[in-house]
Amino acid sequence: MACNLSHLTPSTDSLSIASTKTVANIDAKVVGDTTVFTTAPSFGRFYPVLVRIVLSAVSGLVTAPTVSVGTNSPNFNNIMGATPMTTLTAANDFFAFLLSSVAPSVAASTAIKCRVSAGATATTYTIAAHVIGDYV
Repeated sequence: MACNLSHLTPSTDSLSIASTKTVANIDAKVVGDTTVFTTAPSFGRFYPVLVRIVLSAVSGLVTAPTVSVGTNSPNFNNIMGATPMTTLTAANDFFAFLLSSVAPSVAASTAIKCRVSAGATATTYTIAAHVIGDYV
């Protein structure tokens, strides 16, 4: 569903985002980076407050992956540091990382990426990444 945001004035209005362009179907058996979303070009800075990693599908799990989220290439770990997903063992389980300490705001038109730095050992291990926050 499209959302028309043209009525907002970037310098005076704050836009709360319940969930940004969530990226699904990340094969977390494979080391690599996936863009979760690119921040809007005209709404000021984006302030992330929560990262949620959802385990969409899993089978034959031996070891879980290590995942991070950020904007700082090549590590992509300045929003959520590299975290082993050891508690995600069943489909629809999720890991929520509340940003309770100092975290960077993100400039307009910047890609926020999910990085799998250590792949899962499993037949299937598919995740979705969500970054939740506000534009100010």
